[in-house]
Amino acid sequence: MAETLLSTGFRFDKLPENYIRPESERPRLSEVVSLKVPLIDLDSSIINRDEIVTQIGNACRDFGIFQVTNHGISTESIQKVFTVTKEFFQLPVEEKMRYYSNDPSKKVRLSTSRYFNVENEKVHNWRDFLRFYSNPLEEFVNDWPTNPQSFKDVMGKYSRESRELGFKLVGAISESLGLETDYIERVLGKVSHHMTMNYYPACPEPDLTFGFPAHTDKGALTILLPDDKVAGLQMLKDGKWFFVDSHPNSLLVNLGDQIQALSNGRYKSVWHRVTVNSNQERISVGSFLLPANDAVIAPAKELISEESPAMYKSFIYEDYDNKILSGSVVDEKCLEILVFWVSLKTQQLRVGRSWRNLFLVPEEMEVHNLQSGQIIEIHGNLPMGATSVGMSKICRGATCDFSDSETISRDAKERSALMQELLMAIVLCVLFMSVEVVGGMKANSLSILTDATHLLSDVAAFAISLFSLWASGWEANPRQS
Repeated sequence: MAETLLSTGFRFDKLPENYIRPESERPRLSEVVSLKVPLIDLDSSIINRDEIVTQIGNACRDFGIFQVTNHGISTESIQKVFTVTKEFFQLPVEEKMRYYSNDPSKKVRLSTSRYFNVENEKVHNWRDFLRFYSNPLEEFVNDWPTNPQSFKDVMGKYSRESRELGFKLVGAISESLGLETDYIERVLGKVSHHMTMNYYPACPEPDLTFGFPAHTDKGALTILLPDDKVAGLQMLKDGKWFFVDSHPNSLLVNLGDQIQALSNGRYKSVWHRVTVNSNQERISVGSFLLPANDAVIAPAKELISEESPAMYKSFIYEDYDNKILSGSVVDEKCLEILVFWVSLKTQQLRVGRSWRNLFLVPEEMEVHNLQSGQIIEIHGNLPMGATSVGMSKICRGATCDFSDSETISRDAKERSALMQELLMAIVLCVLFMSVEVVGGMKANSLSILTDATHLLSDVAAFAISLFSLWASGWEANPRQS
């Protein structure tokens, strides 16, 4: 499997074909500009804690990502982490391959491209990574790499420090939502913690591929030690991709899917991706806080009201994680989270804030605990039958925001056009049935009359159901439909 790694020391003159993205999925680097995300000083001796909590809340609401300084991790510790990371990926291939695996459940694992489903990928990503679990530290540290010699000491110290920082930030996020400081930590349970060391080699054709494509993090919180000398991290904001400017000696913090669910959608799990460049290698180190496998994730009751109903049904984190690791919810052509409206009366789903396609509720989805009109979110592939042009447009980048006037206007036109088509079909059916009735009367045929009458009755029932469904929900408030 050594030939699958990029960190072999070999310098490519041309990008291998299995890394080249279709033209529509390429990063368009020339169109991306830089963006300064909120920079928050965590030194409570200088800034009042209430002000820090407010700043964190604003950053979570408006960006989903922010930087922190005076975070308690020394510059020396950070520099040692970078050094160890670089030294590991510079090791001889045969030394690194001791840790290579395509099994995403491995607690210490070197691999390439994505975290899962690498062997089945159509297009690879320009990235190698080492992921290792780190909590409880004494349970996992003995399986960590022994080369470089300082690996366990350096990464063990940083793991403890970043985990402690993560809990402080989670407490502040809880407070910013008006919850008790330890609310989110209690819900997450016995938190799992793992580290990921990322290596992005210099790429001969960076416009054709990604280091890591657009995604959100599955956990609760990610603390990223970025390479502030080599740009690469991008975030999606207001429908556009931006390079994230990193401040020297700061750490980047981004929210994961579980915070989005717990906050009832007030805070968003940020969409981000990593690009590469042709001149320099780039490294970064992620520290991930994840819920316990048996943690039950649901919107906080304090954040639910008539004006703000629950956007998510409760779920067990292990089920969520298994779905992601299986690869069954990943569709590179439909990366966005799909928001579905559930009608218990019709047991049908409609997508987003406007109905575009109606289709039966998937069997694995439990609807008996949902309230009519409740919003839920589902990651990944569209259910069968929901692959219209309009749907595919919704599921890419900015067009997944249904609140813009252009989308609402387009929805209205689509509704009107489809209703016209349905009405025309009904009219034609009625005309056809009328001809059959007249023909049956002239031929004095009871069977023709009976069949025509039954069909006419069915058409009438369909028309009544159609207009009933339209009246009961299709024209609902755009914020709820």
